[in-house]
Amino acid sequence: YYPALANPLSPKEIFESYQRTHKANEPLAPFGVGGRTAAYYAGGQPLWIDRDRIPVPQADEQQRLLARLVQQQVSATQPLFNRTNDRAISQAELSIEVGRAQLLAAEQDLIVRLSQAYFDVLTSLDALATVRANKKAISEQLASAKRNFEVGTATITDTREAQAKFDLATAQELAAENDLNVKRLALDTVAGRKGIAPKPLAQPVALPPAGPTDVEDLVTQADATSPALAQLRLALEIAKLEIEKARAGHLPTVAVSASLSLFMANAGGAW
Repeated sequence: YYPALANPLSPKEIFESYQRTHKANEPLAPFGVGGRTAAYYAGGQPLWIDRDRIPVPQADEQQRLLARLVQQQVSATQPLFNRTNDRAISQAELSIEVGRAQLLAAEQDLIVRLSQAYFDVLTSLDALATVRANKKAISEQLASAKRNFEVGTATITDTREAQAKFDLATAQELAAENDLNVKRLALDTVAGRKGIAPKPLAQPVALPPAGPTDVEDLVTQADATSPALAQLRLALEIAKLEIEKARAGHLPTVAVSASLSLFMANAGGAW
């Protein structure tokens, strides 16, 4: 057995090699094993923490083995009574209702704006059709005035008056076309689409009844279904809960806590 070859070996490997190759009465010390370690191995039965799992000699400063400690802890807390948290939860639930009321108000506003833009386009189409029909009639009057002036049955004043009416009708047609373009652009903006062509109402128009005609009934219906009023009522309830939460600050809180700890030691690369 050559001591120089034992330097990179662990004490356990040294001991096993020593058992196989040592000569009679040959001590362990020359093979790089400290005095206390040699005492452990001298009897042929080294002292291990766990021979099956942890091949590490106990309290041997010469082993230079790293020992690690790992501790895991899990804890949980269950509140039993906390008035402040209860009021905060109630406020959160009411805040959800406020969001729903805001969504409903936005939907109704979109319906109103879309309907307004839709019927504005139809109104502009009707206005343009009226202006064009008026322009056509005026153009015929202008042609008639010119013919009468040529045959001598009308004066130049009548011709110029007809021409002025025709020019006015042309200007009105341009204004109606511009108004129609503006209304169509507004409809496209609200709808989020381009080139929308609204369909006119079917003739004859049969509109459904508008609902209650009594003023008190209309006020009652608005009070019960108005999203704006619903938001105000919910805001009032949230404010009341905020007051109760502030008053509950001096009340005690009750909670149950539990924890579980796991402790493990690692030495020599084995647990």
